[in-house]
Amino acid sequence: MKVALFTDSYFPQINGVTYSISLLKKQFFERGLDVTVVFPKSSDYLCGENEIGIKSFSLPFYEGYRVGFPEAISDRLGDLDVVHTHTQFSIGGFGAYIARKKNAKHINTLHTCPEYYVDYITSLKPIKRFLKYLYIGWEKRFLGTAEIVTVPSKEIKKDVVGKGLRNVKVVPNAIDLDFFNEKKDGLFSFEKPVIGYSGRHSTEKNLEDLIEVSKRLDGYTVAIAGDGPCRERYESMAKNLDNVVFLGWLERDKLPYFYSTLDVFVFPSIAETQGLVALESNACGTPVVGANCKGLKNNIIDGKNGYLYTPGDIDMLENKIKACIDDEELVDKSKNHVEKYSSIEIAEEIIKLYQD
Repeated sequence: MKVALFTDSYFPQINGVTYSISLLKKQFFERGLDVTVVFPKSSDYLCGENEIGIKSFSLPFYEGYRVGFPEAISDRLGDLDVVHTHTQFSIGGFGAYIARKKNAKHINTLHTCPEYYVDYITSLKPIKRFLKYLYIGWEKRFLGTAEIVTVPSKEIKKDVVGKGLRNVKVVPNAIDLDFFNEKKDGLFSFEKPVIGYSGRHSTEKNLEDLIEVSKRLDGYTVAIAGDGPCRERYESMAKNLDNVVFLGWLERDKLPYFYSTLDVFVFPSIAETQGLVALESNACGTPVVGANCKGLKNNIIDGKNGYLYTPGDIDMLENKIKACIDDEELVDKSKNHVEKYSSIEIAEEIIKLYQD
């Protein structure tokens, strides 16, 4: 079977989509599929085996993301059985065109909710409403070209079905359990108990809640890793808090050690389709307190791998953090919870979709 994965997010960009696609590519190769990844080319990354980088430019309002231009790559791809797009935008549209041209099946995976990112373009409410209206119209049209649309959680399926689409199936993104597991080595040293977050520092991540609850956590260390457009604002909010530490961006190979050091991972984001970092933390034996929003609703189960809280309710957030610390069984429960998200199981589920 010959498959092409089309994506706007790939190396050197570092995010959940990039690593999900990289994991799929690896698992597909191991199972004998001929797979090629098509992505926006960057001067900071050299194409690897079975990768095609196409011309692109950087998005001015969202650092790190690039927009690709269609190129004459049809001959390089050869015959295709499946085109699997992982974006609704430029390269996704290009992938849909290639699928039609080569009479290949088209599957799309919805990784993000772009309507939550309009704030990066404008602060004017009328323009925001107009842009959201345009996007939702485009999304419905584009997703309608795919024979199957996969989404990473039941909550996102409700959103997509609510827009009039019916060809929707829940298939979570995978976790590399060979990489993310509990590390006993003390690469990080914090005074216990320690609460943490790692990821992009941006508006939709809602780190205000974590900083606000830090004011109540005397005797706790709050370690915030990552970077992003709102980092200076968040650092300013926490400048008088002695228990809050900003670590900056962590290299990926340090993340399992960071997660393993934490007593609780706090994930206040209001725009997650799945929330991979929550599950990565679970794989390292760390329970998660997450916002009761979007995909986190489905992937954080109270008393099983952490607890949900209502965004903005700092009392509730504080209580759930302490509940995680008090429940010692959550360490093993969290590790057991993520086994169903292994890259082996998810890859086999997607291959079955292709075969069907």
